[in-house]
Amino acid sequence: MSRARVYPVKPAALRATRRYQIAGTSLSEVKEAGSPLWQADLKNVTHARWQSRRLGQSITRMLVLHLGEDRREIRQHLTRRAFLGGPDDMAFRAAIIATLEALMAAQPTREIEEGLSERLARLIHFSGLGLMVAGISLPILTLLQTQSLLDFATDAMPGLLAVFLGMALRKGYGPKRQRRMRPIAELIAELKAEA
Repeated sequence: MSRARVYPVKPAALRATRRYQIAGTSLSEVKEAGSPLWQADLKNVTHARWQSRRLGQSITRMLVLHLGEDRREIRQHLTRRAFLGGPDDMAFRAAIIATLEALMAAQPTREIEEGLSERLARLIHFSGLGLMVAGISLPILTLLQTQSLLDFATDAMPGLLAVFLGMALRKGYGPKRQRRMRPIAELIAELKAEA
């Protein structure tokens, strides 16, 4: 068994640092004193997902590992301008790269999914359906209430935009969407190149 390595990760600016330990194919979160809060054998990972989202000046990244019914994640939320490329970002990348390398050693053929979780994609998909229904209903209800073509035309434009946005969300996040799977080595190389 290889020597245990500990990676301190600060999940967000105002959150306490978490310490992840990797020893061989074992991943655990440890307290300051070294005793584990939880432990996971990476040989038992049934599904792995990497997610990186940017919104305005912030970035949220997470590695989610499913071990049967259990789910473990290493995540970080940073303000891009202030912290990207800083010590917290570099420590997070080191922890993710080490975890992925240990996962690749435990399961050489394992691929990693990239993107949103199935539940979140389904939520966005049904939000698109709601937008479509609202976009169609708004001008019809206006016409039924006022029977004014001017009011109908005024409500038809935002309604049409809502329908198009809803269609785009339904198409992009539908249940038949293609899940993006990629080799773990490819993601490791990408994370190392960003550093």
